[in-house]
Amino acid sequence: MTGRADPRLELAMKYYNSQLDDEAWRIVAEIVAEQNPPTAALQFAASLRYEARDLPGALTYCDRLLVREPRHAHALLIKGRTLFDLGRDAEADAALCEAIAANPDAAAAHFNRGLVLERLGQFDAAAECYRAAVARQNPYPVAWNSLGNVLDRLGFVDDAIAAFKTAVDQFPNFSPAHNNLGATLAGQGRFSAAAAAYENALACDPENLAARLNLGVTQIERGQLDAGRASFAAVLKVDPQHRDAADNLFFSMVYDSDSSAEIGAAHKRWAAAIKVPARPRPADATPHRPLRIGYVSADFRRHSVSFFFEPLLAAHDATQVQCICFSNGSFEDDVTARLRSHAIGWRSIQGLSAEQAAGLIAGERIDVLVDLSGHTMGNRLDVFALRPAPVQVTMLGYPATTGMAHFDARLVDAITDPEGSADAGATEPLIRLPAMHCYRPLDHAPPVAPMPDLDDRPVQFGSFNKLAKICEHTLALWAGALAAVSGSRLIIKAKALGEAETQAMIAARFQSHGIDPDRISMSGWHSSDQDHLSAYASIDVALDTFPYNGTTTTCEALWMGVPVITLCGHSHASRVGASLLASAGLPDFVATSDREFIDKASQIARDRSELAILRNTLRPKVAASRLCDAVQYARAVEAAYRDLWAKLAPG
Repeated sequence: MTGRADPRLELAMKYYNSQLDDEAWRIVAEIVAEQNPPTAALQFAASLRYEARDLPGALTYCDRLLVREPRHAHALLIKGRTLFDLGRDAEADAALCEAIAANPDAAAAHFNRGLVLERLGQFDAAAECYRAAVARQNPYPVAWNSLGNVLDRLGFVDDAIAAFKTAVDQFPNFSPAHNNLGATLAGQGRFSAAAAAYENALACDPENLAARLNLGVTQIERGQLDAGRASFAAVLKVDPQHRDAADNLFFSMVYDSDSSAEIGAAHKRWAAAIKVPARPRPADATPHRPLRIGYVSADFRRHSVSFFFEPLLAAHDATQVQCICFSNGSFEDDVTARLRSHAIGWRSIQGLSAEQAAGLIAGERIDVLVDLSGHTMGNRLDVFALRPAPVQVTMLGYPATTGMAHFDARLVDAITDPEGSADAGATEPLIRLPAMHCYRPLDHAPPVAPMPDLDDRPVQFGSFNKLAKICEHTLALWAGALAAVSGSRLIIKAKALGEAETQAMIAARFQSHGIDPDRISMSGWHSSDQDHLSAYASIDVALDTFPYNGTTTTCEALWMGVPVITLCGHSHASRVGASLLASAGLPDFVATSDREFIDKASQIARDRSELAILRNTLRPKVAASRLCDAVQYARAVEAAYRDLWAKLAPG
């Protein structure tokens, strides 16, 4: 700052440098109240007001200074950042462009414009701004951190990792950069390295709740359920209203609890304090007209939910329902394009507050609003809590109750949720469809591989479920099957198994169950659908997880000609396998006890002729079954919507 001839400004600066901001402001306020204050005083006033979060005040002093000096670079910088903080992005961008024109070497102006462009979704341009910032000022760890974020968003993962590492090299105690590094590594399945980055973030700042939450997610991904739950609980201890921590804690229960009552009770305790608003009146109570259905999800893309939602959306009868999708996701792909083509409307609610999203939904005159997420990532249960539609339903995306009294129904079937015990564990009234799921196979799925000659190699069991589902009960079941079939092997593939550290951990767990780790083949995830599905050629019999059964993995195995043995338990998640196999016309693959699971797995593994028949017949059998009958499924869902509407909405 120049031109500080006034001794009062010198004193104010001494107070400021001593962190006595109030004293500094008292002096500066006196100076700028005078008729013709020095330029330096106006600049100092703008800075002090911004740092005090008096944003209107900061703008006032910036504008007073800019009237005097329209190209004052620092005033333009403060004005741009202040407008950004006020959410006035277009004006902020204009001011920062002027700041850069006035002083092209001002690294802070380039950096702040990057923040604006990033929020506007212009990620390529934001990356260029961050690069310009670090080219003009180095070290500049906060700019390197922001550059890493946009590079990750653009898919330049290696460059993003390098940027984050530069940030923490320049400022080793930069907790957010350690956390962001961990998130990028986790996205690549490098969970051990991600966990180390999160631990570094917490060592720098033990109160970094984002890092502690992410550490918990990574621990769950690696199958460390107790450690993950402890991390989520630690977040909730600091912030009892932390929704992401609560969601992850609830979801983690499903991995190793077979008690609908236990799972339901935890969800109900969380939701007990949420106020239930009155049911809104329908915008149009005309009977028999097409109902306006709103579907809410963050997963309108290549995601497991879409395998079961797309056939429903595509098969809906337009004379009965008109569908609008409310997307809370930020990524789109070819699946998004197909889904969009089947809906009469598409609205983004990503980034909107619950009140804003509820207002948007209400404005679309939705009759039945359907949640496809439950407590999974990206859910908008906060919107449903405001009840923007006369009828609200949850289905498909979450294998348990939401715990909320804001839903009029949860769509299940009689196998996943038998009458009696299942009703007691759910907050929502349960509507039982003929089948809960309808599966849409990939259009470009490779052909079923021929059955290998089992005289040339041992029988190979397998599972491609996520590692978190391989709890101790699952491990005991699989170890039993391996022990029952001499020489047999097990192939497991999961995103978290791409690292040697995680593989060693899983090998040790099998060894504790008496299984030589040499009988276990482990691999990470395949990014290509073709490679992923082709890997089923190496599996003779798929073994389901318990108590959290597979869903997409079970359907994919059947589609690739591989029989799946499942254990039917007591919770919804532990009965999905039985439901899928019943819909596919394969009830003989369902066991009701651990012993029966092992017996069925070993029996089918030894019957080579039967395995060969199944390899050749499963795909056409599944294709012709109820599991893939989208029209029948859509009619059942539409009937459920209509019954709920007739019962609840007009009154």
